[in-house]
Amino acid sequence: NVSSWLAPNYQVAQSLLQLSDPTAFGGAWKLGKEPSLGNNRGVSEEDKSWFVQGDFKGDVLGVPVRGNVGVRYVKTRQDSSGYAYLSGAPVAVSASRTYDDTLPSANLVIEPTDNFLIRMAAAKTMSRPDLGSLTPGATVSVSGATRTVSAGNPNLDPFRAKAYDVSFEWYYQPGALVSVALFQKDIDSFVQTLSTTTTFTGNPFGLPDSVAVAACGATSGCSPSATWAFTTPVNTPGGKLQGYEISFQQPLKFLPGLLSNLGVLANYTRVESDIDYYATVGGVVTKVATEQLTNLSQTSYNLTVYYEDEKWSARASAAYRDGYLTRVLGQENTAVAPVAYDGTNETFNVDASITYTLNDHLKFSLEGVNLTDEFQDQFNGVQNLPTFYHHTGREVLFGVRYTY
Repeated sequence: NVSSWLAPNYQVAQSLLQLSDPTAFGGAWKLGKEPSLGNNRGVSEEDKSWFVQGDFKGDVLGVPVRGNVGVRYVKTRQDSSGYAYLSGAPVAVSASRTYDDTLPSANLVIEPTDNFLIRMAAAKTMSRPDLGSLTPGATVSVSGATRTVSAGNPNLDPFRAKAYDVSFEWYYQPGALVSVALFQKDIDSFVQTLSTTTTFTGNPFGLPDSVAVAACGATSGCSPSATWAFTTPVNTPGGKLQGYEISFQQPLKFLPGLLSNLGVLANYTRVESDIDYYATVGGVVTKVATEQLTNLSQTSYNLTVYYEDEKWSARASAAYRDGYLTRVLGQENTAVAPVAYDGTNETFNVDASITYTLNDHLKFSLEGVNLTDEFQDQFNGVQNLPTFYHHTGREVLFGVRYTY
C-alpha cells in the first residue's frame, strides 16, 4: 500500500545541468537523436503466388519410374521504411518495389529393384535477404576511434540459385540405409556488405555533417573530417557450390538380448564452393577474392549410437565440423592480397541423452551438452590470428515431462 514515492524531475535536472546546451561541460550533452534514428525501421512484404504440378508414374523398360514436374510463380511487393536526412533534418522515408520469380522444379525416382532407389531433382530457388538489410535508413555510431555508418539497401534482389541433386539409396534391411548423394548449386545472385572509407563530408549517402557531430558527442578527435567507414549490402554474382553426402543407418537387431535395441547413424559431407567476393577499391567495386561460401564447412561428419526399448531411450552423438569462413572481407577490411577474412576453426562436439518412461503420463530425462568442453575459436586472416575464444562449458540438463 505504498502511497508515496520518489521520481526524478527532468525539468529541474535540465535547468541545473544545462542538458539542452550542447556546449555545456565541454560538450558532454552533445547528444542528438539523429544517429540512432536508423534503428527505427520496418519492412513488410505481400506475396502472391500460384503453382501447378503434374505427377506421373509408370514403367520404362520394366523399371518403375515416378515423379513430378511443376512451376511456381511468385510476385512480391516490398515496402520498407526508415529515416534519411533532408537539409540536415531527419525525415521519415519509405521505399517500395515489386519483383517476381518463376521457379520451375522437377523430381524423378527410378526403382531398379524393390530396395534400391535413384532420385534426381532440379529446381530454381529463391531466398529473400535479411530484413535488416532492406531498410532505406542509416545508423551512425562512434565507439572510441571507430566511426561507422551502416545503411540498408531496399533495392536488394533475393538470393537466387539453380539446384541439382542425384542420390542412390539402398534399403538393404528394414530400418537400414546406405545412400550417396551428389549436389550442385549455381548461385546467380548473392548478397555481400561493401565498405568504403572516407570522411563524413561528401559521404556516399548524402548524410549531413550534423549527424556526425551528434554521434561524436564529447569523443575527443571525432569530427566529420575524420575517417568514417560506410557499409551497405549489395548484390554480387555469387558462384558455384558442389559436393557429396554419404549416409549410413543400421539397427543392430541381429545382436543378442538387450543389445538388439542398439542402432547406429552416421553421415559424412564434403562441399567445395567458389564464391566471388567484392570490395570497393579506389572508389570502384572490384572482385578481390574467390573463397568458400561463408558459414559453410568443407568437411563435416557425425556419428550417433542409440538404444530404444519400451522404457528406455538413449543416444550419444559426436559431430565434427571443419573450419569455415564467417566474413569476407574480415575485420581488417583489407582488399589487398592476401585478402583478410574472418572465420571459425574446427569443432568436435559430443552430446548424450537418456530418457526413462515411467508410464503413459510421466517421463524423466537427463541430457549432457558439449561433453568434450569444446571451445569456439574464431580467427582473422590466413595467419589464424585469434579474435574470440568462447568457452561456454559443459551443460547437464535434467527434465520431467508430465502429459495428461
